[in-house]
Amino acid sequence: YPDYTGAKPYAIRKDANALTLGISMYYIFKYKKFSYRNSFAFTETQKKSAGSFIAGGYYSLFAAWSDTTTLVPFPFRAGFDSSGYIRAGSSYSIGRNAGYIQTIVLFKKCYMTFSLIPGLGYEQTSYRREDNSTYKSQATLSSKLNVRLAMGYSTGKFYVGTMSMVDYFLFSTEKSDTKFNYAIGKFRVFVGYRFSYEKAERKILRKLNLIDYRL
Repeated sequence: YPDYTGAKPYAIRKDANALTLGISMYYIFKYKKFSYRNSFAFTETQKKSAGSFIAGGYYSLFAAWSDTTTLVPFPFRAGFDSSGYIRAGSSYSIGRNAGYIQTIVLFKKCYMTFSLIPGLGYEQTSYRREDNSTYKSQATLSSKLNVRLAMGYSTGKFYVGTMSMVDYFLFSTEKSDTKFNYAIGKFRVFVGYRFSYEKAERKILRKLNLIDYRL
């Protein structure tokens, strides 16, 4: 890249773009004892330690492209074969996964949650090189690993904590020398307070003459 001097650990590419879309669905087998929302949605409270097997499906799409040149700029081109000078490419993955998730409750107010959910499915990759030649792989087997961690403190109304999630997409070996392997994740620190809306709701309903009694 012309403006890259090596003084910074990463080259800044204002002309490069990336798009990631994904959806995951899970079924909690022991949903009466284990609360997924306790750690990741904060709309429920789990009072005792419990875990559950979990299974579901996923779909993910990753795309990257450059508006001006390849995704492998100077001075990194020397380390790549010319077939790796990609200007635009995308990869999608779809499959099923199953694993286990556990929440440990301490002193009735503190909790720690961890899960490990491997998956197996199909993926397909396509891209366009600098010389406008294209490549599209056959649908091949791929694997995925989802890891979730969370910990927090909740008094019922007030809660504070942290959570993280990482998806590793592990594609199978292809005949092509160029591959799209990637991982996505997020980390969040949160502080919240749950307001009681029941009194305000009843007050509004009485003013609208929708109820004529007091609870």
